[in-house]
Amino acid sequence: MKKERVQLLTGVLSSTLIATSPMLAVNAFAEEPAGTYIVGQDADSIADALSKANSGDTIKIPAGTYNEQISITKDGIKLVGEPGAVLDGTGITPTAESYAMIKVSAPDVSITGLEITGLKNNEPSLTVKPMGIYADPASDGLSVSECKIHDMGVVYNEESEFYNAHGILVYAEPDDPVDNVSIKNCELYNLTLGNSEALVVNGNVGNFDISGNYVHNCDNIGIDAIGFERCGDDGESLKLESDRAHDGKIHDNTVVDISSAKNMTYFGDACADGIYVDGGKDIDIYNNYVSRSDIGIEVATEHHGTTTTGINVHNNTLVENNKVAGIIIGGCDPNENGDAKECKIYNNTVLNTDNNCLTIQNAHDASNVIENNIFIAANEAEAYYEELGKNSQGNTIRSNASNQKIRAGEANKTFKLVGVSAENNAIRLEATDELNGLGADSTKVIFMAFNED
Repeated sequence: MKKERVQLLTGVLSSTLIATSPMLAVNAFAEEPAGTYIVGQDADSIADALSKANSGDTIKIPAGTYNEQISITKDGIKLVGEPGAVLDGTGITPTAESYAMIKVSAPDVSITGLEITGLKNNEPSLTVKPMGIYADPASDGLSVSECKIHDMGVVYNEESEFYNAHGILVYAEPDDPVDNVSIKNCELYNLTLGNSEALVVNGNVGNFDISGNYVHNCDNIGIDAIGFERCGDDGESLKLESDRAHDGKIHDNTVVDISSAKNMTYFGDACADGIYVDGGKDIDIYNNYVSRSDIGIEVATEHHGTTTTGINVHNNTLVENNKVAGIIIGGCDPNENGDAKECKIYNNTVLNTDNNCLTIQNAHDASNVIENNIFIAANEAEAYYEELGKNSQGNTIRSNASNQKIRAGEANKTFKLVGVSAENNAIRLEATDELNGLGADSTKVIFMAFNED
């Protein structure tokens, strides 16, 4: 759940490369094939290696610290970091033209094994947004894997709407799409993000796969798929169907400790999502574990008159996302936000000890199906909550199980909770009923006799 966002500016980043001599370990690469450049052996810096390389070549980066920003403009470049290869932005001042440690502006680029850290902006800005990796609309076929991005972003010195930073951003225009993006097995943490997100695909980005990532301890949204953000001169959304992240998968990620409570653009409001679809369409969200975030998973759109469609949320385990809710569907304000249709939330297990396991906001269509979930509402939590009256009614609610009675829909089951624990990204549930076929695959249900005494 985001407040009104600053529109992303799309000016081309400067090709000027800031570099200093890296501190290199002993070269571990030997007898490399033609088309391979080893930094420190064949080139003085990563930027130097990129300038010498041809399309399709490989740049290998030995362990060491590299204090430079780089820009990749040649097709098919493979950037491969040896363990201990660190791209460090400490001391580099990001600008409106050059605000990413790695900028990708070419197809079929792969980035593997790099650690990225240190780049920070020390004041509010409309145009300066520190980023670990930024991929622009020329970046079809991008692959980012086994990278670590941490301890960078904005430095808060006052309350302001104009702080923005990203760990990884893939950005596309309505008429200039990005297709076939893979972001896998990366770790993103300790990012100060202002109004923005740790890992995000924004705009006409299609056929993306965001999987196996570990996103934690960030002060805004962990993983996001965004639509409807292009604005006209009046600041209103242009509501272009082609301006939507679409046909993607967000799966097998672990997202923990995501909260905006200390984010100075939110003035103390804790409302950051572990995983968020804001205006996207036709996206599968499955096999994720989200814990201790303000919101576990949210499916909504922030722009009035728009609809999020075709989002399937299934087989996720959501534990103690207590500030707002485990799962939310629909925008929070019908007068300012949009709604959701043709979305399915099924076979998830949600454990909350405060607030709501599931909150229905501006979603009120029978094509939204919520079924076969297990909602465990312990302590002061509520299993199911319709926040906006008639704007939260009319969805298909059926065959869910909870330790509290769900008064909406049909064939919902109420069980008596004997005990519950969460560990190893799974939930162990002790209950008085067999709950076969319900909840996430990782939920272990143990049938227990219940002693009324």
